[in-house]
Amino acid sequence: MFACFQQRIADFDLKEYAMPVNQQGGIHTGLADLPLSVPFDSVKHYEDYIARLHQVPRVFNNHRSPSPGMKDSSCRAFLLEKVPVQCQGIIVC
Repeated sequence: MFACFQQRIADFDLKEYAMPVNQQGGIHTGLADLPLSVPFDSVKHYEDYIARLHQVPRVFNNHRSPSPGMKDSSCRAFLLEKVPVQCQGIIVC
């Protein structure tokens, strides 16, 4: 548990909070993992899931404005270049 806190401190020092999207995670991986986060054992659960899917465009639009990391150059282009390829892999699955 202590190692987890040490990692969080290191991430904070590296301004990870200012980089909402990178090659390891972000909105694109969070949405891909959504089906793993919800139960599918009733009609209501399926209806709720479909309702969440209808909100995906809104979620992407909310992430369009530049993050603090993009403003101070801590969000590195070489990391972001990997994201479209990763998204394509998610779409194909």
